Amino acid sequence: MTWAGKDGLSYQQLEALNAIGIALSAEHNLDHLLKMIVTEARRFTSADGGTLYLVEGDLLRFAIVQNDSLQLDLDGEGLAAFAGRRYRCTSSKSAGNWRRCATA
Repeated sequence: MTWAGKDGLSYQQLEALNAIGIALSAEHNLDHLLKMIVTEARRFTSADGGTLYLVEGDLLRFAIVQNDSLQLDLDGEGLAAFAGRRYRCTSSKSAGNWRRCATA
């Protein structure tokens, strides 16, 4: 017998979401938690890539960027290094906001 919730989720999908929720609630390191959120959301949706932004004042800051096709799996420090190689930024603070950086 198959079961589908009113949102169209299968029993297996609900079990997977429950397991993801348990794993997320057990993680206490914010960097690991953010990476896990993007990784599990991509896995659950079969997405090739995913990006997580954090709101800092009136700006959005890249926190996590993952893309299988581009072979990217970057977090805060990796993003700053990637942006520093690809863009000329006046400071590491501006590296998180690529709009303020000129393409190298």
